[in-house]
Order: sequence, then structure tokens, then C-alpha cells
Amino acid sequence: MDKNEEKQLAQFISAYKELKASKIVLAEKNISNILKCVAENDFIYNLIAEKIVGYDFAGTMTKLLNGDVDLEEITKTDAVIPFVFCVLNEIDNRHIETVAFVQRIFKDDSEEGFKDFCKDLVAPFVYRIKDYMVGEDEDFDEENVFDPADVMGSVFTKELIERVKFVVGEISARVHECKKVPEELLKDIDIVCYSIDLCINAGEFLGMFGLLSGLKQCIYPLKKFKAEINEIEFILDTMNKE
Repeated sequence: MDKNEEKQLAQFISAYKELKASKIVLAEKNISNILKCVAENDFIYNLIAEKIVGYDFAGTMTKLLNGDVDLEEITKTDAVIPFVFCVLNEIDNRHIETVAFVQRIFKDDSEEGFKDFCKDLVAPFVYRIKDYMVGEDEDFDEENVFDPADVMGSVFTKELIERVKFVVGEISARVHECKKVPEELLKDIDIVCYSIDLCINAGEFLGMFGLLSGLKQCIYPLKKFKAEINEIEFILDTMNKE
């Protein structure tokens, strides 16, 4: 591989690691990042295009759901490339709902089920493509691949975590006291606040930047939350500087 191909492969693996380290509520965004890496990498794009010609995704999915084929029978062969690409693409196009898919295939729609989804389905796809790119006679040092989880772990100090918990708690409590907040907006704020709490309690901070940015956008139209908006902006600026 030349330097550009090495960089593209590193970005592809990094996008997978970001998915693996995230929460199920953030899966769609991280899956989009993986597909973006596919589109930008000529080798991966052409490899998938070659494998997908004539591939019967609907038929394979039906066999999997009916128990006529085992998941491992797919992931242990080259069939993993077209199958997982189609799954990710269908999720990205919102034809497949992530939680429902994880529940159906892995019998668990919790974070544990999502971990199995990443480990037992997406990982074999990523690393089979890696093997095609690297080849038998070349070496690729994965230790140099950027792992977003490592960076986030160093950014979120105890003080910053407490600051996030305080501002999110204030927003979560006060928003229900406000009158005339649209029901859908209230629901969105509750979901984002809950997701942030989940990340903090699990010590998994990857995706926190996006969650805080989303929370800021949710409360932006609400006049009584200027102080909280400023606080979120301060936290985001702190994360950016790191």
C-alpha cells in the first residue's frame, strides 16, 4: 500500500472503532461515517462493488431470520462483505431500524446487544476488507490507528464531568417547568439528557460532543436557557482545545 491507502485504511478502521465505542442511540451517525470512508476509498469501494454483483441480500436476510443460515456462516466467508455493507446501507437509508435489527439478530436490544452487533458483525466486515487491502506480503501497524475513545478519556476530567452533569441536570429539571414547550421538543431534550447520563455512568465519552451540540440546538429556541447555552458552549470549547 502507498501512504494514501494506509491513511484511508486507518480512517476506515478508526470509523469502526468509533462505532464500537459509542452508544446504540448514536449508531446511525457512526455508520454514516463508515460508509463515507467506503465511498472515499477507491480500493474498498471497488472491492465491495465486485462482491455485491449478483448478491441476494434479501434472500440471505430471510434465511438468517428463519434460521436456515447461521450468522457465523456469513461472517467467516467473503459473504460478510456484501451482507454487512447492505445492512449498514439499509440502516443509513432508514430502511432498517438499528435497535430492532440488533434485537432480532442478537436477541438483545440493550448496549450488550449493540456490542455483539459491532464485534460479531461489523468487525468481521472491516477486518476482512483490511486483509484484502494489506495483502499477505505487506504489514500494517494498527497501533498507529487513531482511536477516538482514547482521546475522549483524556479530555473528560473529573471536573469537566461534574460540570456536564450539573448543566444537564439543570436543563432536564427546568425544561419541564416551562410552559408552551412543544411535546416533540420536550421528548427530544429528555432523550438527549438521558443519553448523556448513560455515557457518563458508563464512563464512555465518545459521542458526547455530538450529544452536547444536539442539546444546545434543542434548547436554543427557549429564552430562559441562555446561561445553560453559554455553559454548553464553554464545555464544547474546552473539548475542542483538547
